Amino acid sequence: MTNNKTTSISILGQAYTISCAPEHEQILHQAATLLNQQLDSLRHSDRLQKPERTAIIAALNISAELVEAREFAKLTQITCQQLDQCIGKVLDSS
Repeated sequence: MTNNKTTSISILGQAYTISCAPEHEQILHQAATLLNQQLDSLRHSDRLQKPERTAIIAALNISAELVEAREFAKLTQITCQQLDQCIGKVLDSS
């Protein structure tokens, strides 16, 4: 059984009650803040866009940032593995 709790977030002034695990509550609030920032930025840049289009563009922007972060994490992991191998070789040869 999960111990989910409910928390309230606000997206563009609209309140939403969300159920989440207690350890994810802070992340959920940070995600809502990021989404609000993206939506506000897009709304101010082109007020003629429909809200649905603005939401889709914001989602694409955030998704692109996530893909970049994942790629960076992969490269960092590969670099760390290569460094570990180099250190291992140096230690083995001494």
